[in-house]
Amino acid sequence: MRAGTILGILEGVIRGYESRASSAVIKKPGAMRGASGGGAGASSSSSTENEEAVKSRMEKREKALKLYQAAIKELDVRAVFAGLDGTSEELKPEERLRGLGNKAISTWEEKVKVAHWEEIMDTLEMKDTTTTTATTRPQEKEQEQEQS
Repeated sequence: MRAGTILGILEGVIRGYESRASSAVIKKPGAMRGASGGGAGASSSSSTENEEAVKSRMEKREKALKLYQAAIKELDVRAVFAGLDGTSEELKPEERLRGLGNKAISTWEEKVKVAHWEEIMDTLEMKDTTTTTATTRPQEKEQEQEQS
């Protein structure tokens, strides 16, 4: 489950960069002229900035994709538990497996900053709950008045 959380966060980051790159802000030259007085230099500098922003997002996406691919390889069950031959009698087999699994997972949880993402999601869920409560209360009051 923890490995799924790690991979899910990375997948979300990659998708976010993909969607942002495909919907990059491309301003029409006419819109730029109205705001800047119609200079051709303003339009070309804006275009350069947009191209740089798209390039930067694509580089970040590639970095996240490489991290995701590395996580898939390192969190694979065979990779995590490789080298276990079952001959060690120091610990019970399930304790050795738990230790190896925790080590691999916690390393990736730190790389991906899972705790940070969980805080963000908790905050978003609280906002969603507050918004839902605020929109349902007026409806509840109307229903109570109708019933009276």
